[in-house]
Parts: sequence; C-alpha cells; structure tokens
Amino acid sequence: MDTRKAIALLAYLAIDHQMHTRDRLAAFLWPDLDQTRARAALRRTLSTLNKALEGHGLEITRETVQLVEDETLWVDVIQFRQQLDGVNTHSHDPVETCAACLSTLTSAVGLYQGDFMAGFTLRDSVNFDDWQFLQSENLKRELAAALETLVQIHSNRQEYDKAIEFGRQWLNLDPLREEVHQWLMRCYHWADQRAAALRQYRECVRILDEELGVPPLEETTKLYQSILEGQLPVPEPLSFAPKPELASPVQPAGQPDLQYPLVGRSDQMQDLKEAYEKYAEGGYFYLLAGEAGIGKTRLAEEFAQQAAADGAEVIKARCYEGEMNLAYGPFIEGLRTALLREGPVVQLRDVPLHQVAEAARLIKPFDRYVPEKAVIIPPAMLEYM
Repeated sequence: MDTRKAIALLAYLAIDHQMHTRDRLAAFLWPDLDQTRARAALRRTLSTLNKALEGHGLEITRETVQLVEDETLWVDVIQFRQQLDGVNTHSHDPVETCAACLSTLTSAVGLYQGDFMAGFTLRDSVNFDDWQFLQSENLKRELAAALETLVQIHSNRQEYDKAIEFGRQWLNLDPLREEVHQWLMRCYHWADQRAAALRQYRECVRILDEELGVPPLEETTKLYQSILEGQLPVPEPLSFAPKPELASPVQPAGQPDLQYPLVGRSDQMQDLKEAYEKYAEGGYFYLLAGEAGIGKTRLAEEFAQQAAADGAEVIKARCYEGEMNLAYGPFIEGLRTALLREGPVVQLRDVPLHQVAEAARLIKPFDRYVPEKAVIIPPAMLEYM
C-alpha cells in the first residue's frame, strides 16, 4: 500500500471535513485507474489507515467516508482558521482595547510553521496536487492578512519591536510586496533605527530590480526621502486596538501620502462617479489602466472612500505579482469579505440558486465565513457549499 496515498487521504479528509463518496475519493486519488481498480486501491488504503488510527477517527460505510470530529482530533490548519474566525466574529465595541483578540491573533500566527504539506506531492494525482496548492495559497493569504493586522495594531500602540517582528514574517511570505517594505521602513524609523529604515528601502530597490526589473513606487521613494531628511513624524499612539478585519486590507497608520488631497484626477473621478450613479443598480465594470506609479490605486481608493461615505457597500480585493498561478484570487478574497457582512449575504436571496452554487465552489464551506446571525440561505442551497 502506498503510504503517501494514505497521508494524502487523511489530509484531505481532515481539512475538507465533509462526507465523501468512495467513488469521488477513488477518482480523486487514483485518476489513472478505472473505477473498479481505483475503488479497490481506496479500500486497501482505508483498511491500513483505519488500523493505524486504531479504529478511531474514520467513519466508513459501503459508499461513504468521513473523518469524525471530536475532542481527540486536533488539526493545526483547522485551529488556525478557527482562531482567525474567532477574531473576525468577536462582538465588541471597535474603540475598546481587546486583549482577547490580540492574544488569539498572535496565537493563530504562531501555529503557522511553514507552507501546507511542504515537500509532499503525489506523482500520479494532479487533482490532489492542485488541491494542495490551493490550500497552501489560501493559508498564506490568510496568514498575510493576520500579520498585516498585527503590524497595524502594534504600530498604533507604538510597540515597534513587535510590529517589526511581525512585519518581517509578513515580508517573508512575498518579498515583492512593496507596502510591507513601506511598513518596515516606518516602524524602523519610529523605533529610532533610522539606518535600518534606509537599508530596508535599499533592499526593496534591489529586490524589485532583480525580480521585476522595475523601480519602487513613487510613494516608497517619497517615504525614503522623508526618513532621510528626518521629516517623517511619529504618529500619536491610539488608546485602543481596532477590531481586526482579516479578510480585507487595512490602511497603514501614520502614512503621510494617504493624507494628501487627490490632485489632477478630477476628470477621471467624475467619470467614475457618473458610471456609478448610472449603473449602480445593475452593475458596471470599470478598468483603470496606465503606467505603474501614476496614481491608479490612489484614485480607486479615493473613489471607494467617497462611495462608502455615501452609504455604498465597498468590498476590496488585491492582485499580486506572486499570485499569478492562483486562479480567481481576487474574486475569492472579495467573496470572503462579502460573506462577513450582513448586507451582501442578505442580497444572496435574490441570486439564482445555480449561480450561488457555482460561486460557492471558489471558497471554503459557507458556514466558516458567515456569522451565524447572518445565515439566511435556504437548506437547498447549502448542499452546494
């Protein structure tokens, strides 16, 4: 019996935590075999795996297989996601200090010890390899959001050593993330480590040049000049830690560029407003195109802020250079953000069932991302999620 298939099967059942038919598991793990031989291979693997677990954990019938969840089952990935969900759904005043949220978030980050099943692969199951890759990318995305929130909270509290520690972890996930370099530059400067802040800028320039052949963004260079000339003020400490919203990007505290008024984009802003007013009911796709560094992101952020101030439900998602192999990445991020809010969830009642079912394939089980009070989807829809 191939022990790697047993490991793959156990990992899949543990992370997916749903009941699966034998036919589906057989086709998933042995795609090159016919149904009879694949089911026979699955039967042998299940027998060996069940013996290794001493008869505990697996619920096996003639047609289905499921991993039983009880107090004896502990999976680091499940714990990681449960702790992040606990922070997202913790109900408290956003202006009060929440030691519980900070502790839980720090604990969740501590559970992440490396990429999902790093170094493991199945040579004859592209289905499993694709699933494993998607799990790994999703977990890294969730970790990045958690680290971003921790950097923001500790920076707001002027706990810059901790902010730098989490910022370094964040940068290790993707050294091309220029906003992380910016965060570290600020934190080093605020921690009276001016030389380290300047080195961080030079490191950012080197990485972008070697990997992409591009210079840093104008705002990164402006930040460098501010630090070099000693003109970057230390932000006032906040007396509270805002409740983290892990599924959407957070705005860096004390970033001077974001405080400047938008200049020279009045025509483009007017176009956006007119399109929004005209097509708000039915939807509209608007593309901002142009050279890097000319202010497309700044324009989009300004428009989103104005729309939110007028009562619009704004959902943000980002694309990154290092995630080109992750299909539908920004759509997954946008769906997750939407499902954490009551308004968009309620609107699902007006969406045809088959369309919701197709969209649900992009994300994890529905109940993981939707607060209990917001679940209004009829049972017939849940079977697709």
